[in-house]
Amino acid sequence: MKKYFYVIPAFLAFLLILGILYCVPILLSYTLIFFFGYERAYTLYMDHITAVSMISYLIALLPSAIWYHLAVGRKKGDHKKTHTLKPSHFGAVILLVFALNHAISLLLSILALLLPHATMAYDSLVENGGMTAYSLTWFLAVIVLAPLAEEMIFRGLICHYLKKTRMPFVAVNMIQAALFGCFHMNLIQGIYAFILGLFLGYLAYRYRTVKAAILAHAVFNLCGTVLTALEAAFLSPSMQTTIILLSLPLTYIMLNVIRDQTAD
Repeated sequence: MKKYFYVIPAFLAFLLILGILYCVPILLSYTLIFFFGYERAYTLYMDHITAVSMISYLIALLPSAIWYHLAVGRKKGDHKKTHTLKPSHFGAVILLVFALNHAISLLLSILALLLPHATMAYDSLVENGGMTAYSLTWFLAVIVLAPLAEEMIFRGLICHYLKKTRMPFVAVNMIQAALFGCFHMNLIQGIYAFILGLFLGYLAYRYRTVKAAILAHAVFNLCGTVLTALEAAFLSPSMQTTIILLSLPLTYIMLNVIRDQTAD
């Protein structure tokens, strides 16, 4: 029974990042209201929403990185259990994420038909949440800090502690992915975050390093924003559809490539 107590620090790690990323924006908004009044504060907040996100993730990253280093990073002998990411590994991860991003876009199209109201709420979140407000602060928040902080928690600490319960990898991966989906607090985003979490957990497991998940997460965020916008601007609808359909077999192929790369 003692081994199941490791579920507690896993859940605390989840609460840590959840609490920081939802409390910091609230504190910042009340600070702005105190100094500028409600209307001016609202305008400032929305005009600098990516800066708010960057600050929130920076604050979340500090305790996450320290905790990860103390619990996982400095353990003796860990380097012997870790695969070094080679150039071929980078290519495999990037191709997998490219395919997965387009496969998930197919899922989003299906969800738009099945859950139109939830999809409208998600579209509003994307539009008002600064996810496509490209700038240096956007890059730091979405491509750098978010993958670092979230991976150290979900594929790092949570997986680390759940493994100590002697759960099989499948159970560990399902739990951390479910928490990752819940973390996004939006039905549509939660569904695809759960799927993404499964793949990120698999990559961290196969390569035996959270660095693989960090790389994949960063590339996924880049593909889901910049690449999607570029494809919409420069590719015909038929070409986009072709890429989406080809992404399904490509995802399967790249999973097999990664399995072969990491076979002991």
